[in-house]
Amino acid sequence: MSFVFVPRIPLKTNMITRLKTKGLLEVADVAELWRNRLNVEEDALSADVYVGAFHDMGTAFCKRLINNWYGTSKKTILGLVVIDEFQNFETEFSIRPGSYESIGRIKLQLAWKVLVLSSTLGCQGFATALERLGFEMPLTTEPSLGEQCYVHDLVHELPLANSIKWFGGVFCLRRAWRGLKYW
Repeated sequence: MSFVFVPRIPLKTNMITRLKTKGLLEVADVAELWRNRLNVEEDALSADVYVGAFHDMGTAFCKRLINNWYGTSKKTILGLVVIDEFQNFETEFSIRPGSYESIGRIKLQLAWKVLVLSSTLGCQGFATALERLGFEMPLTTEPSLGEQCYVHDLVHELPLANSIKWFGGVFCLRRAWRGLKYW
């Protein structure tokens, strides 16, 4: 089971719609989890992905749910916690610091992976906001097994430098390899 958090409610609604499009995932609003409940039990987790806005992430309910995940959820693994539009995180925090007070006390390290996405932040732009999330180790742009926090700068470095496409015809591995060697 995974969580996706976005800056605002209209983006949350849009994200829910997009994730449901292919019908591959059960997607729900994270606010449904703690509506009329103080504690969320494992049997209430009916979706694959729960989508919320940043202010949903800042609630005591979210903190309690994630921090007690493996105490209440024996069969359900906490998969991804995705924070989209991360460039807005610091802005939102500075506008409404009281609404996001709990975020720094959420044990995000309990998740299999925490993925923060931004289309405009470079590597250095992540540091302050990641510290607020409890990731205090230095950021690295070199992936390694020992590092918990790796940043791939999609703003300045494209993840796929070369792309070769074939349309129709017979696939010839030798010709493709020769093309790649000289690329």
